[in-house]
Amino acid sequence: MQRSTWYSTVAGSPGAIEAALAGDTTYPYFWDYDRRDAPDLAPPIHLRPCCAFGVDLKTQVGAVPVPGYRVENLTQPSLLGPHTYDAGLAGQGTDREVSSDERNAQVYTCRGGFVDTAHVRDYADWTVYLYAWIARKWGAPARLELPPELGPRVVHLHAFDPSTLEPAEAMVLATTLAQWLSFQLSAWHEVAQWHGYHAVPLFPEYPSAYSLEDLYSNVLGTKIAGALLLSGAANTDQDYARNMDVWLRNTLTELGAVPVENGRAYVETVDQHWFDSNARIPDKWITLKRNYDIGGAVHPPQTVPETLQARSTAPDLLTCADDVSLVPLEVVTERDGHVMSDLATLEITIAEEFAAAFPFPTETSRKTRRVTEADFAAIGRANREVDQAELRRRGWLARWGDE
Repeated sequence: MQRSTWYSTVAGSPGAIEAALAGDTTYPYFWDYDRRDAPDLAPPIHLRPCCAFGVDLKTQVGAVPVPGYRVENLTQPSLLGPHTYDAGLAGQGTDREVSSDERNAQVYTCRGGFVDTAHVRDYADWTVYLYAWIARKWGAPARLELPPELGPRVVHLHAFDPSTLEPAEAMVLATTLAQWLSFQLSAWHEVAQWHGYHAVPLFPEYPSAYSLEDLYSNVLGTKIAGALLLSGAANTDQDYARNMDVWLRNTLTELGAVPVENGRAYVETVDQHWFDSNARIPDKWITLKRNYDIGGAVHPPQTVPETLQARSTAPDLLTCADDVSLVPLEVVTERDGHVMSDLATLEITIAEEFAAAFPFPTETSRKTRRVTEADFAAIGRANREVDQAELRRRGWLARWGDE
């Protein structure tokens, strides 16, 4: 049985959504929610399968093309299925009474560019889980071992004195730390994909690594989850899932989501610039433009620039206003004097099979094979240099005038 998407919620109003996206924690959320009432959840281990950038993508298995099969890859808010915590593939979520057919794909929004709903849901789930884990360990040192991506991943919580914090301040700080850690996990996933990690055997994920819409979508998920936590709208996995239905749909609408046919018109304008429709999944070079800024604190929208919109064969479907206000999303790194990287660390030990080709940023990290979130920006820059050299060799940079 598949439940219908939920149509009532705690605070999915335009004002609440704008406050959440701006990181405004002074919005009048429901402060009678106690940090200690955090849901008791297992970590989400099932990443949702979605989406190389592009539309009507062709596929192949090994070197053999799959004739007649296309991945449309676009949706709109009204077509989304109901959220399920840790959904992964259909049927893997925690709500065993319903199907987890979330119908994820990409949505084009006028104020946020392309949004991958699978990524939004994944890192909303991670934010809710991490908040609950942090709330239970509050102030004490702790260690969380996660499934490997290029090697073992461990989240370390560092001890601190929370006694000076009022309950509302503690909630905000725990939420902010959960959002920050969730983003670090998402950033590492981009690195892991680039270096050959794949969740499905024999199906590489190179096309998805550093895809332009990924980081914005990831941060968007953390913002929505943060608002639900501060609203007391995530007391159980089912509470959270039903409220996530409304917030996801309403947030995409607030960002100016366009219908599928309009989204198709926008994505077709960036063919041969952001992606290559002649390539086939899982060819890495189906994706031509990537965002390697995994260490950045602010992630601006990836909207289609006017220079590319001018290439459209369906200009009447490009309906976003020229003067629309874009919505950058900030990864908050400090809250009320507390620096997130002082409170927690994400540490990865690179497995030997990946170590030889890995761009360790320091001699110490090379010797120990250990990196943390503090190394991510340098790793992203090193990966970018490799890709730029290959794109230059293939003539793409000269074609774009990017030399």
